[in-house]
This record gives sequence, structure tokens and C-alpha cells, in this order.
Amino acid sequence: MSTRIRWSDIERQDIVGTLELMVVYVESGTCSSNAYGHTRESLYSSLAAGLLAEHPDFYPLFQHRLRALLRQSADIGWGYSEAVNEIVGQMDADMEAEMEEAEADDHSSLSPPAVES
Repeated sequence: MSTRIRWSDIERQDIVGTLELMVVYVESGTCSSNAYGHTRESLYSSLAAGLLAEHPDFYPLFQHRLRALLRQSADIGWGYSEAVNEIVGQMDADMEAEMEEAEADDHSSLSPPAVES
């Protein structure tokens, strides 16, 4: 009897924990690149893939850490800093738009009902 654990099973069971691991991976890779120099382009592609672009609903949980990556990745090449700026910037814009939409909905619900004459 096999008791192998599959990554896909863990991901489905604990999405926030999985995303936490992804963010730690990106933070560690960014820190390593800054400390030891640039490496292969494939690493930066892998790091950019871990930036929650496929899970934007969870962005508020990691927002401060991903914004810190904007500063930390500024001097990294291979298009990595641009990818971080694009992905984090888009998630910031999407979150701001959602907040404005929710605020507009709140204000419209506070309006008095229209009076028919």
C-alpha cells in the first residue's frame, strides 16, 4: 500500500498554506539573487510564476510582502523586476477597483428610495 503524498492533493486541501510556500519561495529567490548575483533566466521565470497571478483573490493576505518585493527586485535583470512590477501592479489596481466598486455599492444602498409622483 502506497502512502505517497501528491502536491496537487495538498494544494487543494490548503490553498493559503500553498500560497504561503509560493511567496516564501519568491522572497527567498529574490533575496538570494540580490546577495549572490544573477543566475539563469529560468529561475526568474519560476519566481515570477509564484507571484499569485493565478490567485488574485488571496492578494490582500500577502500584499505587504509582495509590495516589498517591488523594492527588492528593482536591480534584478532578465525581465524579473518588470514582471514583479506588472503582476503586483495589476493586483493592486484590481483590488483598488474592487474597493471602489464596493464603496459605490455601499453609497447607493444608503440613498433614499425614489419617490413616485
